[in-house]
Amino acid sequence: MKITKQQLIKLIKETLDFAPTANHIFMLIGPPSIGKSTWIRENVPDAFVISSDETVEAAAKARGFSYDDLFAGYPTQEEIDTGFDHPRYGPIGDQQVSWKKWAPKAFQKTNLAEKEADDEMTRLKKASTTSGKPIVIDMTNTNAGGRKFMMGQINPGPNFVKVGVVFEFAGAEEDIKYLAQTRSDLRGLEGKGPKTIPDAAYDRIMGGYQKPTEGEFDKVIYVDNRGKVKDFTNYNLGRITSLTSGHG
Repeated sequence: MKITKQQLIKLIKETLDFAPTANHIFMLIGPPSIGKSTWIRENVPDAFVISSDETVEAAAKARGFSYDDLFAGYPTQEEIDTGFDHPRYGPIGDQQVSWKKWAPKAFQKTNLAEKEADDEMTRLKKASTTSGKPIVIDMTNTNAGGRKFMMGQINPGPNFVKVGVVFEFAGAEEDIKYLAQTRSDLRGLEGKGPKTIPDAAYDRIMGGYQKPTEGEFDKVIYVDNRGKVKDFTNYNLGRITSLTSGHG
């Protein structure tokens, strides 16, 4: 059964039991494709959003690359030794992203886009607490250490209310992976460029999940979209069928 966009939104809408203010900071916790972006749209539509995915995609697009291009890999030692010049990603040079010390060399064209995305993330973190809007950290945030590091970089004052929003996924792991595949396929048909999340990345994200600990947040909200993942997938499959049959 095909569902409309309005029906899909109704399926995944979750309602807060309070009104977000400029003193709320929401940290979304859960794997990709679990409905985080839609949750923001439905619950905190005026949010100041910090999203590494969005910054990467914007930086890639600005330089004529896709999201996947920026994760296509780094030069091998043989390529470094021979001075390989990639036909799309450019010559090899020094790594320009300071925290990527594990990859001291990189293809310079894609690496520059990576640096621009990283610089934009730094800017967003610094600007968030004075934005006058509720802050939403839209990343996977499944690791407790990573959450602490991110919150420390934003450094909200004591007047901020920290809210953890946990998107439950246990038992729906394979369905979520398939949903991600249909999303990527649909993006390709819509001309947005591929956005591939490998199964290994999902396994790492979901396998490394650490639930919020006492005192980590002032409030924790649980969102359960597991029963709706197949509806998301069916919606995407319907759009894919429509576009490939010439009716999109």
